Formats: sequence, C-alpha cells, structure tokens
Amino acid sequence: MAISRIELGFEERIGLTQANVTVFSSNTNRRHDISILNARPKTKNAPIIVLLHGVYGSHWVWQSLGKADEVYRKQRAEGLSEFVLVMPSDGGVVEGTAYMSLTNGENYERWIVEDVIAATREVVANVTDKSPVYLCGLSMGGFGALRLGCKYANKVAAVSAHSSITRLEDLAHFTDAQKVLYPDFDSEEASILYWAKKHKTMLPPIRLDCGKSDVLFEANLNLVQGFDEADIPHSFDAFDGAHEWSYWQQHLGDSLQFFDQHTLENKNA
Repeated sequence: MAISRIELGFEERIGLTQANVTVFSSNTNRRHDISILNARPKTKNAPIIVLLHGVYGSHWVWQSLGKADEVYRKQRAEGLSEFVLVMPSDGGVVEGTAYMSLTNGENYERWIVEDVIAATREVVANVTDKSPVYLCGLSMGGFGALRLGCKYANKVAAVSAHSSITRLEDLAHFTDAQKVLYPDFDSEEASILYWAKKHKTMLPPIRLDCGKSDVLFEANLNLVQGFDEADIPHSFDAFDGAHEWSYWQQHLGDSLQFFDQHTLENKNA
C-alpha cells in the first residue's frame, strides 16, 4: 500500500470546508501534508485541481500567499464549476524536490500522481476514480505540472502552469540544490519536451503563462518554441509581471477558467 496512517482534520472557511491531511507514503518513506479546499463537494465525481508549489514552499502557500480560497470563491459566485483544490507538499526535502525521484530513492513523482490522488479520494466524499484530475503549478510546481501532465497523459485531464521552471537547470536561479540529488538531472526523463513528444497523440490540453519581467521568461519562450516546432498543442500567455505572489494571485483565475472550460466540454460531449 502506497499510503497509510492518515491523520485528518476539518475546518470551516467562510462556507468552504478545508481538510488538513497528514499521510504516510511508502513511495517516500515519509509523512507529508496536504491541504484540501472545498473538501465536502456536492458534485458527483467532483473534479480535483492539484496545486503544486515552488521552491521553499509547502502545502499551505497556495492558500495563505496565493489566496486560492478567495480566487475560487469569487469565481464560483460568477458561475465557475465546482472543484476540489488539493494542495500537497512537494516532500519537504532540501529546497525543492522538483516532484521527481531523488538519488536516495525517495519518489516524489509517485507521491503526487499516486499518493496525493489516492489520499484525496479516501478523505473527500464525491471524489472518485471517475473524478477528472487537473494539474496546476507555479515555478518549480509549473515544471512538475507540465512534466507530470505530459508523462502521465492518460491520468490528467488538463495542465496549466505559471512562471514555470522549464528545465532542472533553472533551479539554480532560486536554490543551491546540487544536481547530484537528481539521478535524472541530465536525462530525457527530466525533460518536459521529451514526454510531450513521446505522448503527443494522447496529451491533455496544456496552457502556460509567464510574466515578461520574470527571470524565467526566456526559458518559457524557449519551451514554447520547442512545443511549436514539435507541433505540440498548447496555449501561451505573456503578461506583465514578475516572479512573485501578486502575479500568481492574479492569474490563478486563468487556470480555473481553463479547467472549467474543459470540464464543461466533457460534460457536453
């Protein structure tokens, strides 16, 4: 069993129930935390949005710094479909795991695509194996969303990424983490474009955006160029802004709208 010994608590946040979850993962041999917003959905087979954080962060940052509850509540009032927002820790090792397997054998890729989803299904009624899974992330979390969305294309309904790290080398802008931590640092395994090309015929819808003043803007343009040259379907938006929470607060709503569009299309199909 990949997950066990779940500790669970609920709290009310102005009409939205939040679940605070601690779960043991055999994929990492560690305990990890997950915050789940709208943890008592009314929708059958409720779709989930997994929000992946950047370096230094943890499960709480999308809520406290990104104001995810405020953005979601406002858009719900304007007609957004119901979603469950799932905000896991990346694993808490060094300054960021990049949501990958590390040299020590701890697998933070499987923590996200297996354990976080399984834990959400276990603790949230109306989230089932038929619930669509959307991936969204910022910075290192953008890398995680794009790479995992392309690698596990058959498990992901759509991907949206903000201000993304596009290669593990981009981590050097923010951390002193040594490449020796990542056994696949220089391999195709770590490449977003590799997985996009490999699974081209089955990729989920992909969007990404980046601020024009972001240190990662050129890297994002390079990735987009790679998508274009490989005829990988995607959309890209360049906005004013930098690598900062005010930008992500502003544009999280774009991801919610993107996922809502695909939720409605699937309902009408």
